[in-house]
Amino acid sequence: MSEYPESIRKLARVLRGIGSFELQTFTGRLFFQKQVYLLQALGLPLEYSFSWYLYGPYSPDLTRDGFNLLPIYSKLNEESLPQEKQIIDHFFSLFGTRTGDKTWLEVISSIHYLNKKSSRTKEEIREVINRKIHSVTTEIFVEAWDILEAAELI
Repeated sequence: MSEYPESIRKLARVLRGIGSFELQTFTGRLFFQKQVYLLQALGLPLEYSFSWYLYGPYSPDLTRDGFNLLPIYSKLNEESLPQEKQIIDHFFSLFGTRTGDKTWLEVISSIHYLNKKSSRTKEEIREVINRKIHSVTTEIFVEAWDILEAAELI
């Protein structure tokens, strides 16, 4: 039995599975939040609660756990469990190289969140995202929407 809580060990396994964990920069924290949000949307049972914030869905509990994990991350060498690995693989197959694109992760997680947590139409969601992320083109929005729709996430 580990001296660390299962929730922290699970988060460490997942982060090791996606291959990135960095909280020292704003971009690192944004990647962390959006990747975990999308993994949960795909069915990974991490049980973080997200709310709408400046850059889309945000979880203060996830931030707290991330910072608690930082000093012990290297000690937790467990590999992802088979069911976790399956969801992580699905994450990469759906989003491909876009998982390394900050704006893309912000757009796709925001579309998902707004679609699930509000009664906004597709056009209203596009308007909210355009106000928040000025660099988002119609093509990026439509591509992200289509991927979520094809994956039955919206």
